[in-house]
Amino acid sequence: MAKPWPLLIPVVLLAGCAPTATESNYRAHEIQIMFPETAERWLYFSGEPQQVEVAGEVVALAAWEQVDPRAFPGSLSANGAPIYQQTNPPTPSFATTIKAPYSNDLVVSTQQSLRSVWFHDGATWWQVSGPLKAGQSIASASTIWTGPPQRSSWTKS
Repeated sequence: MAKPWPLLIPVVLLAGCAPTATESNYRAHEIQIMFPETAERWLYFSGEPQQVEVAGEVVALAAWEQVDPRAFPGSLSANGAPIYQQTNPPTPSFATTIKAPYSNDLVVSTQQSLRSVWFHDGATWWQVSGPLKAGQSIASASTIWTGPPQRSSWTKS
């Protein structure tokens, strides 16, 4: 009589390929909208319907079949809505930056002391200034820098 254990080897090997509950089978896309009085966070989900935890809240993701101007084709609903929307307090402003008319200079006005000010145009990081004191305003010609700054575009001292 033949032993059946050699037939179990392929089954055991294939069991290692099965998805587990710890694997992520969804994607989240985040948009943050900053207003002077509030900040909004919108999350769009795609992938498999399931329950996920977002900011300490369990969110049920399900197929979205309705028409809504905020929804993307193929996106999942979040707790029955086309997006997961969270309203937060406004983010404090450390400085304001404007482009000087008729030049490439940026004018920076600070509300707090900053170690440096950086500007990102979508492709390149530009260093606008070095250290600035609270209440200081400068006009600075931008200098190209080939990598991201140490921490963030506004570096508090």
